[in-house]
Amino acid sequence: MAIPNSFPSKLERDYCRFRRNCCPATFVQNVGSRYTVATLSHLATDTAAGVGTRRAAVVALGMIGDDRQSRYLGPALQDSDRSVRLLAERWIWELWLKILPVSARQRLQSLWHRQANDPSHVLHELAIWNAAATRHAVIWHLRGQALAEIGRADEGIESFQLAIQINPFFFPAWSAEGDLHSLAGRVHTARQCYQTALVIFPDLPRLRTMVAGFQGPHR
Repeated sequence: MAIPNSFPSKLERDYCRFRRNCCPATFVQNVGSRYTVATLSHLATDTAAGVGTRRAAVVALGMIGDDRQSRYLGPALQDSDRSVRLLAERWIWELWLKILPVSARQRLQSLWHRQANDPSHVLHELAIWNAAATRHAVIWHLRGQALAEIGRADEGIESFQLAIQINPFFFPAWSAEGDLHSLAGRVHTARQCYQTALVIFPDLPRLRTMVAGFQGPHR
């Protein structure tokens, strides 16, 4: 897709103004009037566009896109610029949650904070969510975490794999599945999961250490 030469500079200027003024509504209005989602998806991963433009495109795509655009931001997790990678990580989470209504997002955030202390409650709550919600990678990941906490590792792995099927760029599920394989002594499978997570998102120092020296996770 050909991108006009003037687009990146305008997008970057809009982003700089947004950072100075912190006015999301104005940024979204300006970006939405000038760029299509397809253009932003291209710019977010186009190395020829420049670092500043890629950063701006990632943020813009996160703000005006929906959960379907997470697959376009996935490659940005492998960008050579660390800021682009971190921005992509932050906004992918936002995109993953957009499929849910506001009340469901708040509920999910509450469950996320309770998963370690009260995993049984988390599982009970997730069991009564509607079918549309269970097609969401974040929810399957959360279910896997809760199952792991109560010792149901095999079911946890199945949940992580379902999250990955929904969104192959969901690196937290790759990492979490690797942890459970590691705890079970399946070192080779665990290493494969960790390496996949690192390919998607290189800024995971714990996994780098695990792959290099290979030790099981501490729990």
